[in-house]
Amino acid sequence: MKTIEKMKTIEKYVKGATVASSVLSFISALGMMLLITADVVLRALFNRPILGSVEIVQYMLMAFVFASLSYTQVRKGHIRVTIIPNMLPWRFRSALNALNELACVLGAVYFTYAAYLQMQHVQSRGILTNVLRFSTLPFFVLALITLAIFVLAILLDAVRNIVGIFNREYAEEVKEDYS
Repeated sequence: MKTIEKMKTIEKYVKGATVASSVLSFISALGMMLLITADVVLRALFNRPILGSVEIVQYMLMAFVFASLSYTQVRKGHIRVTIIPNMLPWRFRSALNALNELACVLGAVYFTYAAYLQMQHVQSRGILTNVLRFSTLPFFVLALITLAIFVLAILLDAVRNIVGIFNREYAEEVKEDYS
């Protein structure tokens, strides 16, 4: 039973990190909407678009997408086909889900590593945006952090399913999260 209590404590911290990530995602979405609206209005009424608005929106979109991944994972919002797994015995279902989550962890770790390499490249070259000439490094650092939170969220689900292999009650609790 201690394992399940530890899992719930870890889950609380991971969920807290994903909520912070989702707040960042919301702020990015709101910022993009306001900037695009202001750009359209200024362009239409005064023929004075906001300089670099497309550039800013591109980087805000990157922050929005990466920051929303972990929150969607914790909320079980990613598309998942559960018809056949739900018909399987609980141990086999938990094992199958754990293998799936571990495969997803590998993919997410690969993307996180790629983000790390990209961040290093941007940092070493001092890459600036084309129009406004501001550093792109904060956006790549943000991508790295939010992808790392995403890896933790998927890893948490994998571990939950592994624990579910050995505890039927917990396996059913995990199954309900996906319903």
